[in-house]
Amino acid sequence: MPTALARLTDDGGPYLTNADKPIEVAGGSVIALSSADTSFWTQQRWEIYAYPVGWTAPAGWSTDGNGVIYSTSVTPSSFTLPANTSIWGKWGVRLTVNNGLTDGVADANMVDETLAFSVLSPSGLRDLMQYEGAQFGDDWTGDMQKNLRTQEVVSIGTFGTQKVVFGTVTTADATATVVASIPVITAGVQSFLVSASPQDLVLRAASTMSVSALRWAGVMPGAP
Repeated sequence: MPTALARLTDDGGPYLTNADKPIEVAGGSVIALSSADTSFWTQQRWEIYAYPVGWTAPAGWSTDGNGVIYSTSVTPSSFTLPANTSIWGKWGVRLTVNNGLTDGVADANMVDETLAFSVLSPSGLRDLMQYEGAQFGDDWTGDMQKNLRTQEVVSIGTFGTQKVVFGTVTTADATATVVASIPVITAGVQSFLVSASPQDLVLRAASTMSVSALRWAGVMPGAP
């Protein structure tokens, strides 16, 4: 009896299905989709119905009018993912066999949309996916919880009991002023001032009330 069960390999590794979730692969990986059993298939359609902004149909695949990337091959062409420095996120896969019918009646066993895989951002963040359900866990909130913990680990620098995140700023000239806001949950943060040579940044932060925003600015001396 025909059935739809999508699986993938990552760089020629072992077959992975929804039972192996969450499936996280590295940017630049070669993804190959297939099914363990194609017996009694008379028609098939592979779809990548969700994917990151900027990603386009790879060789051997097409794009329909709704933006869904698809292949009607029994085993679709493999494809190489971009490096996560350019595109990262989640890809959702759907396999429909024999138009989703058994003896002319809709059959859930003829459609598998449980397979999905993810490429993390360079800093380890996880994306959201359209129509995301339980492809990566019980639901999408699990990945959001992981994101919050990743952001906390990335935070560096402690002033009293409050962590402050510092970024690196590169500008084309020495007159640019860059301002960012970072949420702060604390009873208050003491003001601080750090300065060095005229070519160094001056960092300034202001004390704020509980559950407010700590603002810091990198200002070149002489800038307005």
